[in-house]
Amino acid sequence: MPRTSLDWKPFEGALSEASRKQTLTIIGACFSFLVDAGYLSGNPVKLLSKSSRPKPYNAANVERYLDKEIWQLFWQHLLQENPETAQQHAHFERNLFIFSLLYLQSPRASEVVSHSMNSIQNQHNKWWWIITGKGGKTQRIPWKDESMEALMRYREFRGLHPHPSSTDHAPLVATLKGERYITADMLYKIVKKKVKDISQLIECDYPEYAKKLSLASTHWFRHTSLTHQADDGIDLRYLQAIARHESIDTTQRYLHVEADTFHDTVNRQNLK
Repeated sequence: MPRTSLDWKPFEGALSEASRKQTLTIIGACFSFLVDAGYLSGNPVKLLSKSSRPKPYNAANVERYLDKEIWQLFWQHLLQENPETAQQHAHFERNLFIFSLLYLQSPRASEVVSHSMNSIQNQHNKWWWIITGKGGKTQRIPWKDESMEALMRYREFRGLHPHPSSTDHAPLVATLKGERYITADMLYKIVKKKVKDISQLIECDYPEYAKKLSLASTHWFRHTSLTHQADDGIDLRYLQAIARHESIDTTQRYLHVEADTFHDTVNRQNLK
């Protein structure tokens, strides 16, 4: 619409969340200039805490996960594959470990491709993952029993001792020859290929499940893992530690119940 038009009213109504955020950024930059120039002693925009700023409902982050029924269907089809050649078997074993890792340990893609086997350590008869994640921070999270079973199977397939040692610098997830780390791009392609293959297999019987599964990427499985753990009642403090979120507000995004349960529970209220 041309600005000369009488219908052009850019300042009518409230600003969108994106516009407000951009406005704060611009004002903050202007105040920073005045501080640097010596006109002001401080930037008042910095006094606005993140918690006091308006937070939009981010539907994309909340919804990018697989319902339990879709995950279980996906996992069953993954287990039922019957590799015939040596190369197919190698792909199969690596896929089993990758999806076990993504679902059970909730890692980011960058964490999957950057860690070696000795990041998994036994301390006081319990296995832990010493993981360096976002922002270069190193934290310790439990390495689950099922994760250890999956790891032992994958290590034995690769010709390694069932349990990792402190001197084991082999890649956690390796190329098919087992010598080099896979890249984040390789991981993304592995995940997308497998979700595409299985979504096509279930499309006739479960068209809605297939449609959602086909959209899934590596990070979806992190969201899926955290969402399912929240649904299973994992304490919020532990969930925050597992996710390695700085703010508990970020973790709380996963504290939602399944839609049907939510709907049924709300319907308990009636006029009688």
